[in-house]
Amino acid sequence: MQKIQKKIKTSDATALYYETYYSGTELPTLFLIHGVGGDVDAWQHVREKLLAEGFSVVAMDLRGHGYSGHPREFSKYKIENFISDAIAVLDAEKLEHVILVGHSLGAVLATHIALTYPERFKKLALI
Repeated sequence: MQKIQKKIKTSDATALYYETYYSGTELPTLFLIHGVGGDVDAWQHVREKLLAEGFSVVAMDLRGHGYSGHPREFSKYKIENFISDAIAVLDAEKLEHVILVGHSLGAVLATHIALTYPERFKKLALI
């Protein structure tokens, strides 16, 4: 399974970094959102187990984390921005009905994302 590293720009010009791992199976894709201070590597052990089971995985660095942009303006860190960021990644990958998984801050964001766009998600897992 090949890791593909990608970057997109948000509507407020923040660069978002994410990685994709597509299994080619019929199993659903899991979209992973890390906690505060983390990045995509926070999921490395979980990701390996999921991939071994045949799931596809997409994991992003939240704005202000990892390889994503670190906007200087406090106003760029509103919950609405994080929601838009996640949807922008899903849109870029043309993904629907994924399993959304969030840890710590990622769990808070995943809850808001799922409540705002319930039609986009098959399941929600909060860690």
